[in-house]
Amino acid sequence: MQQIITIQVELEEFKEIVKEIVTDVVKRQLVHNSSSEKEDELISMNQACLMLNVSKVTLWNYRKKKLIHARKIGRRVLFSKKELREATEHAYIGQALHN
Repeated sequence: MQQIITIQVELEEFKEIVKEIVTDVVKRQLVHNSSSEKEDELISMNQACLMLNVSKVTLWNYRKKKLIHARKIGRRVLFSKKELREATEHAYIGQALHN
């Protein structure tokens, strides 16, 4: 049998408690997602364009400006998913063409 406890809490205090819980859950989920993802996963140019939401020309310009690094394996040009994510997090990409 479950025990039910009733307490009185001010609305602002309740909001703060809920906010802390949600923030903690979101942080744990982000850590779980990033650790479960392959760190050195290589993706194609089309996948990189979709991930960054840019055209192939823009992606090529980022490579030309050395904002992102690509690897050639045979005739294929591949990008590290981790490096693309880091570039977007550090705002290397997005402001690149404005400079």
